[in-house]
Amino acid sequence: TANNRHGPVNNFVAPFTIGISCAVGIFVRFTFAFYAFPAVLSFLWVRSKKTHRHIIVNVVVDGMLMLCAFGITASMFIYIDTEYYSQQREFDNMEMRRLVQRGEINGDVKENL
Repeated sequence: TANNRHGPVNNFVAPFTIGISCAVGIFVRFTFAFYAFPAVLSFLWVRSKKTHRHIIVNVVVDGMLMLCAFGITASMFIYIDTEYYSQQREFDNMEMRRLVQRGEINGDVKENL
């Protein structure tokens, strides 16, 4: 049939892509979750109706695929974000020390370094 033309690959790609898209959307703008939630529920409902397996099994399998993709993508964003801002903080501390040493800012800042 046309729905199963690509077999298991098609069954894996759609939920995985939605999981990645949700992670990117939430990272960019948290309110994306409120817009994505109804769409994800609709996707799960329509997709569960198109297969011959039990509805609960379809929803759980697709949900787990989405959750895995979401978790992997979100973890990558968290790691990159943490690395970037830790380097930025180190740079800011070095710059602050340089300004204090040159006397361009008040020495009270030394206590926070």
